[in-house]
Amino acid sequence: MFNLTPKQQDEIGLSFILRRLQPATPYGIEKAKKIAPLTTEEAEICFNNIQTVGWVPVPDLTTTLAHFKNIRGCIEKAKSLPLNEVELFEVKGFLLTLERLLATEIPHLQGITLIPMGDALNILDPQNQRLAPFSLQSPVLAELRKEKNRLEAQNLMEQRAKIVAAEDAEERQVMEGLTDALRPHIPAFLHNMEAIGNLDLTMAKARLAKDLGAVRPTIGNAVALTEMANPYFTDNLAQKGKVFTKISMDMPEGITVITGANMGGKSMAIKTAVLNIVLCQLGFFVFAKTAQIPMFDHIHLIADDAQSAQEGLSTFGGEIARINTAISALNKGLTFLAVDEPARGTNPAEATAIVQGLTSYLSRQNAVSLISTHYDRITPYATAHYRVAGLSETGNMDYTLHPAGIDDPIPRNALDICKKMGLDEELLSTIQARMAQNH
Repeated sequence: MFNLTPKQQDEIGLSFILRRLQPATPYGIEKAKKIAPLTTEEAEICFNNIQTVGWVPVPDLTTTLAHFKNIRGCIEKAKSLPLNEVELFEVKGFLLTLERLLATEIPHLQGITLIPMGDALNILDPQNQRLAPFSLQSPVLAELRKEKNRLEAQNLMEQRAKIVAAEDAEERQVMEGLTDALRPHIPAFLHNMEAIGNLDLTMAKARLAKDLGAVRPTIGNAVALTEMANPYFTDNLAQKGKVFTKISMDMPEGITVITGANMGGKSMAIKTAVLNIVLCQLGFFVFAKTAQIPMFDHIHLIADDAQSAQEGLSTFGGEIARINTAISALNKGLTFLAVDEPARGTNPAEATAIVQGLTSYLSRQNAVSLISTHYDRITPYATAHYRVAGLSETGNMDYTLHPAGIDDPIPRNALDICKKMGLDEELLSTIQARMAQNH
């Protein structure tokens, strides 16, 4: 499971990805709304299926899927009650679409099989016309309708009313009979709805991977992501005429620390890593050149979040509560924990000690942790260290992550950023003078 608030799902780009998914059927939409983390075996099957779909041209298949309507309510009702004429029409439409689907070239996918239902369709289409219109038919109904029309033509409305009542009773019997005949096919209906949903969702994932350039992740024991991207950030930056800097990181068991000045891209790097790790757990291809990711039992992101205020906590208090929740999960399965700029809501002296203690503690746990900070003396407690490049010689921000030594100092270019942002020159001079005095 992953413990992300709705706001965090928006901020890392997960909501953006799920909106882009766009399954074609109501059954695929149901699956997408209930999407949940997979086991390792389920994920491998899912990745195999996405890969298979990616190699097969499926325009006819996509067109056919788009004609399915949601008849789940009809099938549930049919378990105990007769269906009415409109509901029987919808069921017939489903069966006709299923027959067309089975006549198309469907790629062989693991765990996704469709059951032919020609016998069920014959119940609603005894003349084997295979056309969409549907009406209730029986020899008795035919005679009653003929008589009703005769009486109406002779304006014998009192006798006609009796025939209409008899016609209604006969229609109810026909509907009951058709529902009774369909009832043994209910398991096949339910199976096919499930299979159609899985097929549709798989195809939607494959389209998304192709459209946005995602790759199949390898399920491994550590996190290793090369040239990782985030479509949400890429899209936002493109609207401003900017380009997303791709990120490469290896995160072994223990704790990986990202250091750099504020505005250096640390938060973006953490959210991009979390997005891709979460996507892997949900059976998506990921946005990287290469990716190795374990299947985690728990995923936590601890970052500045408005949820703390809603719970009556300060930012710092909410952060500590979430850290405590994450720590309690460490012995309940493999955990990925990402913490963006912890302890920013308290004074620097205490904050440094808190981050040192957190880093030291997490380095000894059976978990993969990622933390960003601009505080000093943190990296000696880390398992791995990355440093944001920061301001380049041209004066532009370089968000590339570079592997750094455990003892390498944290970059100090806050004043350079102040200059680049056009901070008032008198104020900047005053800050520089204070820094010189402090050193």
